[in-house]
Amino acid sequence: GESSDVTFVVEDERMNAHRVVLLAQSPVLSSLCADADADIEISEVSPAVFKEVLRFTYCDEVSSPDVLSTVDGARDVLKAADRFGVTRLKQLAEIELATRHLSVESAADLLLLADAHSCPQLKESATELFVSKAPEVMATAGWVRLAASNDLLRELMGSMAGTTRARDDGGEGAAD
Repeated sequence: GESSDVTFVVEDERMNAHRVVLLAQSPVLSSLCADADADIEISEVSPAVFKEVLRFTYCDEVSSPDVLSTVDGARDVLKAADRFGVTRLKQLAEIELATRHLSVESAADLLLLADAHSCPQLKESATELFVSKAPEVMATAGWVRLAASNDLLRELMGSMAGTTRARDDGGEGAAD
């Protein structure tokens, strides 16, 4: 708008914003424009996703439910929201991923995403799915990527051992 005092450029798209709104809603975006006299170039995010992040700082809502309706869309929004410190948007994307997009096929990749971006709810949900369907999850392409992470493998094995131990310790009435 006319009173905007900062312009972000994502690819070739220009997006205007107000420093005072960014200061209140996104300390990370605010710090990017703190000393900026010129346009601020933003890389490694699509214009559509960055526009959602900016919109959320103003409206505290996504433009449409479709934004988070695919695993890729929700993943991209989560990454950008985390990068730019828009915590509530990150949480919304995390909830969508954990409740609507978590499957045997996506579990390993979403576990990696949750670990990389500090998403406890998504990590817990993906771990629970792994523990209950380990052979199926281990047959996915995402498992190959997850297997490269020793720390996550250790956590998963610990989760499985805890589940096994719980079954062994209190196995009364537990039917397999």
